[in-house]
Order: sequence, then C-alpha cells, then structure tokens
Amino acid sequence: MKKIIIALVLLISVIVSILFYFGLSTNSFEGRVSEVDENGQLIVDCPVPKLGSNVDDMAYLCKVQTTENTIINNNNGEILSLADIELGDSISVVLTKRYFIGKDKSSREVKAEEITVLH
Repeated sequence: MKKIIIALVLLISVIVSILFYFGLSTNSFEGRVSEVDENGQLIVDCPVPKLGSNVDDMAYLCKVQTTENTIINNNNGEILSLADIELGDSISVVLTKRYFIGKDKSSREVKAEEITVLH
C-alpha cells in the first residue's frame, strides 16, 4: 500500500511539473516591433504569462536575436531579410526552443528560428 501511495505521489508530481512547464513556457509569440538594430536584433512586445489570472498577458519588451539560420518571411511565404522589417510591424516569432519569458530582463532575451511579418 505504501508503494502505491509513493508511486501516485510521484506520478502526480510529474504531471504537475509537465503542466507548469508547458503552461509557463512558450516557443512562439506575436508582437509589434519597437526597434531593429544592425546586429540582427529586434525589440518586440512579448507577453509575460500570469498564472491563475483571467487578465490578458502583460506585454514587455523582448530582445529577439536572429542568426544566419533564422527564416524571415511574410504571410505569403515570400522570403524577406531583416532590412524588410520596419518599426511598428506586427510579427510572429517562432523560437529556437521553449523559453520561460518573465519580468526579469534576461528571461526576455530569446533566439528566433522563424519570423513572419504579419502585414
């Protein structure tokens, strides 16, 4: 009986951990471009999730880093360059991995796998 209880507690712990991981981390977001620099970085509004709240996600500024592997395109699938992205553009960003984006500035430095300009 004791082994069953321990197994159930471990199972519940794993399930809760998985739910928190996928609930508080993200691998993509949409936002408006506030800045574009020559180093391949964009400053973009990005949501910071608030756990257990009916309020919309709060937007903070994220530093989105691009690399030579980052795909930049538009809604039609046409390939663009970083120079084609303008201030005020709405973009969709697919990240290279899941990130825990939070209020802490360092958590809002992310790498983009793909950026789609949403004209």
